[in-house]
Amino acid sequence: MEKAEKVKLVTFFTLAFGVTALMAIPMYYGINHERDLNTLTTTQMMYPACGVILGNMFTSKKTDTRYPVTAYSFTLIFTAILIALSLISVYVPIKPVTIAGDEYSLIYLSASFIMIPFSVAVLCMFIMSAKYRKENAGVCFKHKGMSLLLLCLFIVIYFVRIFSEFGLSEIIDHDGKEQINEFLTSITSSGSIIMLVTTIISLPLAWLPYFGEEYGWRYFLQPRLQQKFGLRKGIIILGIIWGLWHAPLCFMYYSRTTGLQMQTAQIITCIAYAIFFGFVYMKTENIWLPVTIHYFNNNLIPVLANDSSPEVIQNQSVRWSEIPIHALLMTVYFVFIFAKEFRSSDKSGKTDTDSKQAE
Repeated sequence: MEKAEKVKLVTFFTLAFGVTALMAIPMYYGINHERDLNTLTTTQMMYPACGVILGNMFTSKKTDTRYPVTAYSFTLIFTAILIALSLISVYVPIKPVTIAGDEYSLIYLSASFIMIPFSVAVLCMFIMSAKYRKENAGVCFKHKGMSLLLLCLFIVIYFVRIFSEFGLSEIIDHDGKEQINEFLTSITSSGSIIMLVTTIISLPLAWLPYFGEEYGWRYFLQPRLQQKFGLRKGIIILGIIWGLWHAPLCFMYYSRTTGLQMQTAQIITCIAYAIFFGFVYMKTENIWLPVTIHYFNNNLIPVLANDSSPEVIQNQSVRWSEIPIHALLMTVYFVFIFAKEFRSSDKSGKTDTDSKQAE
């Protein structure tokens, strides 16, 4: 078992960080040749889950553990297709297409369309898998009622943070009220309402990349770090690791001019989210909850901005003076580290659910 655990760890970090580092090369090429990077960013989200999946598959015979292999295989195939499309998007010049006045990469649109059948197929495969295989893979739908309540809690906190930012803006620059009025006008527009409904409906059609991250960070790495370092320290370390994993995106996608500031803000964000996502996962043992929260966290951004183009989060500019304000706003998530789930003296944590199940 110890050897199998080492294989899993090596496989996970090789995929999550090794492939991410390698794919930073075409990303760098892409920014220097003004190519679309959106497919690359989606693809990177899949690497953590692929590391977990391959680690589980490599060690299944040794540990005599059965997994939902078909769902695993389709997830790997989807990632391989995304990698191929990512490389085409940066190395093959293809004229963008215009939709509703916005330009979109044909490759990015292709990746988005391909995501739909794969998301539906993999979800159905997980659901139809034998219960013990789902338990071994950690993909059972547990504590549905509590999960729904915690999802609602996240939505409330999400908007509390937004309005807190307006309040700080009013104190600092005296333009918070104006920003609130613009925000309320934007989110109540017909365009934003349509986008919100579309976002909710699209969850089962576009969940796979968010599973790609959460299956790696929450299901796999979180319990291992908590077992080694303790519940609180382990979750902080996870947040730092998760933030550093975003480095290629911070320096080449989110911000090309203020990459270091963006990376600093990203680490703060990831520590805060690691605490909250970790809290809800420990509370419910339901990986689908952090997947859903991650999905809404990312996809509410274009809804609130009333801008559906992927460029809404690209090429931002972050000042050092904004970092303390950002950290202050994220304290709404930091406070969950004082929840009872983090107060246990038990450092064991839970690794994966590798109960030895014979087929």
